[in-house]
Amino acid sequence: MKSKVLIENFWNVGDANGDKTLREDELGWPQSLKEDAQSDYPERIFRYVIEEVGFNLVFYWIKDRNFYVIETEKAPIEVRRLYPNPQWDGKCEFLKVGLLGEGASSCSAGDILATFDDEALIWDNLKINDVPIGDVLEQSKIVTWD
Repeated sequence: MKSKVLIENFWNVGDANGDKTLREDELGWPQSLKEDAQSDYPERIFRYVIEEVGFNLVFYWIKDRNFYVIETEKAPIEVRRLYPNPQWDGKCEFLKVGLLGEGASSCSAGDILATFDDEALIWDNLKINDVPIGDVLEQSKIVTWD
């Protein structure tokens, strides 16, 4: 049984059957990250990704339909909301954040929402629109971590 479709034509290219939709069951932490973190517990996965490994995290929050990035490579760490370039055609969500090698040319630099000197403080202190980061990620498509 397929889960509820949230956004039609979300992906640039579809799966083997050409499906480009974003579905409800794609939200939250992907199974591969749960396995890497050896946990199903959201805080443990977050701390593994951000604190232990030091990945940058890009996610699309379905509630406000914006991309966000937590950039651990910057000092201080930046949390930004990314907006699409006004000239962008909207067909490829990945291009908003430059994941296909096009760099940031298809997205704005974004609004800095928060900065952190210590990655250990993010989980307990980061809120987006007054929603704790754990709840935001639960309702988000986690697009990449690198």
